[in-house]
Amino acid sequence: MPKSSDNETDAEAASNALGKLLLNADEKLKPLGNEPILIIAYPHKFNDADYDDYWCAVQIGRSYWEASQFYRHAYLDGYGSGREPENDRGAGHITERANYASGTSNQDGKTPEALRNALKAARTVLSDLEKTVWRDLAVKALGVRDSYGLGLYLINGGLWLIQTHYSGADEGTAWYCNSAGELSYFAEAMDATTGIGNPIPIRFGDVGNEAVGKLGGAARDWYFPPTPTVAFPERCKSLQELSDLLLTVAGRLRANNADPVTLSSIKTEATERHPNIEVRWLGNGFHRSQDNRFVQEEDRNPYFSLLKTHQIQVSNERMLEIVQAAGKQLDFLETQGWRRLFGEAFASPLQDHDALHLMIVENEINLLRGNSAFCLQGGLLKPVGLLSDWEIVQY
Repeated sequence: MPKSSDNETDAEAASNALGKLLLNADEKLKPLGNEPILIIAYPHKFNDADYDDYWCAVQIGRSYWEASQFYRHAYLDGYGSGREPENDRGAGHITERANYASGTSNQDGKTPEALRNALKAARTVLSDLEKTVWRDLAVKALGVRDSYGLGLYLINGGLWLIQTHYSGADEGTAWYCNSAGELSYFAEAMDATTGIGNPIPIRFGDVGNEAVGKLGGAARDWYFPPTPTVAFPERCKSLQELSDLLLTVAGRLRANNADPVTLSSIKTEATERHPNIEVRWLGNGFHRSQDNRFVQEEDRNPYFSLLKTHQIQVSNERMLEIVQAAGKQLDFLETQGWRRLFGEAFASPLQDHDALHLMIVENEINLLRGNSAFCLQGGLLKPVGLLSDWEIVQY
């Protein structure tokens, strides 16, 4: 453990030392691929059969590798405690699984071999951290238990230290690590052990303005995108094009429908998107219609080959017409490059896992990217702040 100076407590000394370790790991992980990047290890991960003696995983984009050591403490691929078995419940064994998602566009067209090498490099970073005193430092600096899961997470332009419980509830805490190595509480962390392989392997809970106010650089811009000024004419041009595009789409949909409409887009494959159209209104009850466009994934799961490209669920014939009209407008947004325009306008290029939600209500046109809300005012799209998950559901 680091020794504290006369002017700092043991916890502060541990936090400073931990921050340096995390920044060093961040420098090694960033060149390996696009976000999200996750490395995480769990001395005792809860599962339906028993507690794993050791579990670890790494993910870069949609590619991932994970392994579990059951029943006996052992040195797993350079990780693990290296301790002798504490009991004789049976022969220990290791399970591994991996997926090199070379078809996904957020891998920059890398081959499976290149992805395998990137994951191997990320595993080395995790191994090096596990061999250091980073767990001891986290216990001293943050009060976490050394038996909890501990991970490093690169997403939304930031670096986050993740701690998860082993109780099976799959919940935990995320701390933001700034460029000086200073750690601050950010939000709850969810799905840390069940989300491996998903576009967003760990989800953050509700994020408050105070927590976002402590962010810096790209992470702050992700949550509080800067509105372009005249000093950036190209960004202003993209913002105007995007605003005009949203106004056009809203006008077309309002011409034949007064009900709220939500158009959503998230890119999941190199040439496909997974749009979702929702039409909602309040009358005698709550009604919802949607058009889910499934990506064909026959190579990974034959079941998906049975799905139609367009699967529409509606409550009545009138809603079918509305959903089909909304689908045409979503196609229009995609062909006009609304995702690209958003990234150019707010200097925050969208990653493939970033979803855009256009919400058209009677008197407002709103856009959501994550928990960041934008509103079309005076002919221009402007940031208006953060919404909680509950507030987003209300739309």
